[in-house]
Amino acid sequence: MKRTAQWAGTATDLLNEIAVSTVTAPSLSHHLRDHKNTLESRNIAVTFCRKHAGSRTITLAHISPPRATYREPSAPVAQAAAYNKVNG
Repeated sequence: MKRTAQWAGTATDLLNEIAVSTVTAPSLSHHLRDHKNTLESRNIAVTFCRKHAGSRTITLAHISPPRATYREPSAPVAQAAAYNKVNG
């Protein structure tokens, strides 16, 4: 599979893309659903969409990990830090 930020297609398309012949399209789709949380923990979003005509599309997308944000320490923590700094 090419390294892109997103891929979309059917389970059959994905099987052809990754050149796997030992798994069926329904079992691949089931496996992706079962491991959706694991994939998301590795920054891969999985979405499933069923079109009105009956086709089912899977979208795999790279998601950026959440950035750490700096928060001001609460008053008691700041006071303790100041106390420790003065009183060593």
